[in-house]
Amino acid sequence: DSLGFSANRLPMRLLAQRLSVKLLSKLSTAEAEAILFGTAGFLAPDLHEIAPADSREYLESLWTDWWKHRDQFEFPDDRSPRWQASGSRPGNHPQRRLASLTQALDSWKKISKLAKSSAPWKGLTEHLESLEHDFWTRHHTLKSERTSAAIRLLGKSRITEFYINTLYPIAIEENEAAWTSYQKIRGNSLNQKLKRCAERLFGSKEIAKPYLKFSWQQQALLQIYQDFCLEDHSDCENCPFPKQLAQWS
Repeated sequence: DSLGFSANRLPMRLLAQRLSVKLLSKLSTAEAEAILFGTAGFLAPDLHEIAPADSREYLESLWTDWWKHRDQFEFPDDRSPRWQASGSRPGNHPQRRLASLTQALDSWKKISKLAKSSAPWKGLTEHLESLEHDFWTRHHTLKSERTSAAIRLLGKSRITEFYINTLYPIAIEENEAAWTSYQKIRGNSLNQKLKRCAERLFGSKEIAKPYLKFSWQQQALLQIYQDFCLEDHSDCENCPFPKQLAQWS
């Protein structure tokens, strides 16, 4: 879910429901990888023929492994995951995010153990940053040209967002000390949703600036935006949020 960002969370969730870690861990790395990409709908029998020459062997092997399991895991056409790639940076393409998941499967027990340790997760960060793949360390998508420089499967900002959206909420529920650690995390650069949130609630990004320094502040504002702004169709006129603020004060 976290690897899907906002646009591809549902497709990632559908994959998680169809392909459990327990099931995939019983397979070889190559088979698990092929099943993930095939079930996601990213593979085709002629893909290796239209791809760059240095990619063809890898893509053909994916299809060969996927073909053996296709009948068991392929979604019906009307339920196939609907991925959104337009508007995203090449490094955030859903195929690359899926590739990082396939590499995480190889060390899932270690990742699970590190994730259950006390926050902050220094060991987990180092491990996730070290994930690499012969093909995906040099390609943005299945059909893209080889890049001149290596690309990390999971960068620090993506890992930080995973902590903020997933691990810290779980840890805070079980360990109050995690809240102290969470409060110290600096906020990321403003995405479009945060910019809209700042302008809607404060009138401008400049006025909102003091309330966007830390991740917990950004998350709180996004929650308000989701609960009120996205639910109100009166252009603020009938929004119940001001009345609730008055009650809290």
